[in-house]
Amino acid sequence: MEEKFRVPRTLHEPIQILWFYQDELMVIVVCYLFGMVIGGLTWLMLIIGPMLYIRMKRRNPRGFLTHFLIDNGILKLVLYPNNYINEYNE
Repeated sequence: MEEKFRVPRTLHEPIQILWFYQDELMVIVVCYLFGMVIGGLTWLMLIIGPMLYIRMKRRNPRGFLTHFLIDNGILKLVLYPNNYINEYNE
């Protein structure tokens, strides 16, 4: 019996919805929700926010947003040492 299945072309690429990557789509959803709650001219953030984020993403190395959030204390690493220590003894 022959089984047929599809192997993606690029396994290393992140998931893409339409032409947006996951992190770009997250920015779009956050701007949309912010516009729904506040209203008024904040709907412009739905266009300006993703444009600025995509431009910033192209200038920086891959994974910069996660490192930015961790360095500024917004995200916390669980079971990892502080990223500012110089020496670590297990």
